[in-house]
Amino acid sequence: MAPQHIDAARARRDARDEWTALAPYWDAPEMGADEWLPRARVIAMVGIRAGQRVLDLACGPGNATLPVHVGSAGSVLGLDISPPMIETAQRWAQHHSLHNVEFRLIQDELHLDLAEASFDAATCMFGLMYMPDPVAALRVVRDALKP
Repeated sequence: MAPQHIDAARARRDARDEWTALAPYWDAPEMGADEWLPRARVIAMVGIRAGQRVLDLACGPGNATLPVHVGSAGSVLGLDISPPMIETAQRWAQHHSLHNVEFRLIQDELHLDLAEASFDAATCMFGLMYMPDPVAALRVVRDALKP
């Protein structure tokens, strides 16, 4: 449960509004294509490799390196609360003819509508700090991961 001093609905609304306002600045075909060191470290720490099914929570405009790491036998599902960010990610994937990545809009980080034990790995680069209850969000992600 989120700490009582946080208005969870307002925090989510503020985060959605912030990322919606920023979405136009992330809408570029080359955005995220470089192997940025923090992103590379997350991928290495998580151990993402070819053939895996990877969940990317708070995906924003998409992570160009995830589809490359999972290869054509793997897949990536990106989830975000901002409709324009999802639209940007979908355009980016279409522009690069990526067929192993899907992006979906979620209402919040606690309701992901995912089958239990259906992902090999998960990432969340820039989302936890915006979530009213990041521990609860991580529990939801954990439930979607294979043991």
